[in-house]
Amino acid sequence: MARRDRAAAGSILRRMADPVTETALVSCVMPTGAGRERFVPKALDHWSRQTYTHREMIVVDDAPDPAPGRAACRDRTGVSYIPVPATSLGEKLNVGVEAARGSVVQKWDDDDIYRPAFLETATRWLARTPADARFVVWDSYLVYLAWSGGLYRTGPGHKAGPSICFGRELWEANPFRDVPRAVDSHWIADHPDFTAVTGHEDELILVRHGANTWTEFHGIHVDGYIEAELERWPVPFSTVIDPDDQEFYDRLREELHARMRLDIAASGGEPETETS
Repeated sequence: MARRDRAAAGSILRRMADPVTETALVSCVMPTGAGRERFVPKALDHWSRQTYTHREMIVVDDAPDPAPGRAACRDRTGVSYIPVPATSLGEKLNVGVEAARGSVVQKWDDDDIYRPAFLETATRWLARTPADARFVVWDSYLVYLAWSGGLYRTGPGHKAGPSICFGRELWEANPFRDVPRAVDSHWIADHPDFTAVTGHEDELILVRHGANTWTEFHGIHVDGYIEAELERWPVPFSTVIDPDDQEFYDRLREELHARMRLDIAASGGEPETETS
């Protein structure tokens, strides 16, 4: 049976047992792969702290060695791990959605911070959208530059790909494109009828760490755009994360500084003195 036929058959049962409501089962789908191993346990920590409890997590991993991903998922209630051969980001998302049991699907990026109320907000907003356009996306969110420690606010009009939440039927009619990157932009282009979530920008923090798949915005590097165009968030990063996460992000920042010093030394330059 083809994927779309299997999905359609499963959809009938899901609609009967679990319609899109504010208490629906939410299937979070997290694609990951080689070089992302350090982020997976932390992403699962963010997921486990969600106030919305009727949820599951599906991790789809195409790393050559599945052992780290499998170990990160082991003994975590509600988490399923699916190793796959090397494939595109879009196809990993499709594999995850096909395996999902919920009528609501939340795209979950492995390197970003979803604060505890995020999933509850997404589900509530989705349940109130028209049945033929069950798709919501954050319109404004926060961005953390790990190398500098700066926390920024995008302001309205910036559609956050990591926040994409949709009714499964929408995916059945038009799944993710089989592309290696920019899967969020393609999804939004393919599903133009959506609801922009407003007033909850501090529930989602995109983390810029030097190895992001999103690198360019309006013809310039994303990090340069953030520093030049976005406003600083008025409170420090340490106040918007769980205290248990502080060590992880401190270590990430230290490693980025070390890498920058090596790059500068290799180019024959002089490292700048850190002032903050």
